[in-house]
Amino acid sequence: MAEPVRCSRCGEGFREARDLALHRGRVHGNDLDEGEQASFEVALEEEAAWLDGFRRHVRAGLATLPVFLVYAIVAVSGYIYRASEMFIVLPLPGILGFAALTYYMAYRHQGALA
Repeated sequence: MAEPVRCSRCGEGFREARDLALHRGRVHGNDLDEGEQASFEVALEEEAAWLDGFRRHVRAGLATLPVFLVYAIVAVSGYIYRASEMFIVLPLPGILGFAALTYYMAYRHQGALA
């Protein structure tokens, strides 16, 4: 395991240099030199991009949730009404494919929706 990177001002340890740059900018922001300020801004942009990607995945996942809920209702109603197993299992590949397409479309077009 790598040695943690330590803040020269307060001694707090971090796993990555990016985390250290974020810490310096947020906690010790008043006394940063130009290089530290630049690394803080780069780290802040990287963090914002990562969070944006995470939010896009969450939104796309939530967009596919109704597809699985509909399948659950179909499967449970088929079980309740004693339908054959084919009634429950046969639509599964199509529903999973539709869910994957829904996820892709929701993720792909997040920029237009945001």
